[in-house]
Amino acid sequence: EQNYFTVAQKAAPELFQVNPQSAWELFIEGNAITDKLNAIPLIKQMGIAQRSKDAQQATTTMRLGQDYCLELESDLEGYCVAFEGYQGHWHPLPLGADARRLRANTIKGIQHLPKDANGDPIPLVELDDAGLHTFVCVVSSDKTIPTEMRELAKLNHDSSIFEVHRVAINFVT
Repeated sequence: EQNYFTVAQKAAPELFQVNPQSAWELFIEGNAITDKLNAIPLIKQMGIAQRSKDAQQATTTMRLGQDYCLELESDLEGYCVAFEGYQGHWHPLPLGADARRLRANTIKGIQHLPKDANGDPIPLVELDDAGLHTFVCVVSSDKTIPTEMRELAKLNHDSSIFEVHRVAINFVT
């Protein structure tokens, strides 16, 4: 269904009525907050991030090979999962201390993602794919927040339970 929706829909239209990719896109469009998630460069010499409020303008353009992290300002304390979209395909973005941990704890206020066990930012880097990448972070006060797009797209649209944050980054050479 996820990779061959049109084939699945032709084979069993009663089972495959809504493209899961479309459901995810509709979920994002209906819930996205666009001003509380930013991409910030990580300064290699100092090994720490520059706060976006200290920068002249939030960075939306990054060079391929440049270390960065996501800076999230959340109104909820809880848990966060993230996804990266590129050329119509979405991929989970691990936010925890290692690549197996898709969820990260969040606090109310500003934090950097992904983060290690001490809360320090873990650098992200794009090496190969220039162009527009979209990052979506879903924050929930419920620790059982799903880590799959299909399940997240089914969440009740009650903004007091979850937040959906989106930022687009253009990677250039």
